[in-house]
Amino acid sequence: MLAFQEDISLAAPGVPIQFDSARMRRGSEEISLKRVYSAETLVQVVHVQNLLAANGIVAELRNARLGGAVGEIPFLETWPQLWVAEPVFDHAMRVIESRDSQPAEASEPWRCAGCGETIEAQFSHCWNCGAASVASS
Repeated sequence: MLAFQEDISLAAPGVPIQFDSARMRRGSEEISLKRVYSAETLVQVVHVQNLLAANGIVAELRNARLGGAVGEIPFLETWPQLWVAEPVFDHAMRVIESRDSQPAEASEPWRCAGCGETIEAQFSHCWNCGAASVASS
């Protein structure tokens, strides 16, 4: 059983939240949990868990080490999962969907003042001579 001592969304200051099965206990109050996200890799799921935490939503990570059971149980059931309290489920889904709908930043390549090489926008230094871009200076 996990206990969180954080003061976010459903957490009251100083009252631990405890997850157990498909319910969450806060003091004597029980709240149902719902699965909000699942993905093939733990990296993807933890990224979304961090995104939810940054938006004030406590999420429980399940199946973090279940990958070794592939073949014994259906592979989709071994994927890592995030579960949230039912009252914040809709908000959590909106946070996750907004992450998926944000367009990638489009920037123009820049020309190095030191050697004249064309450098892609995501780089702050020239790969050829090491000079910094004008924007990062």
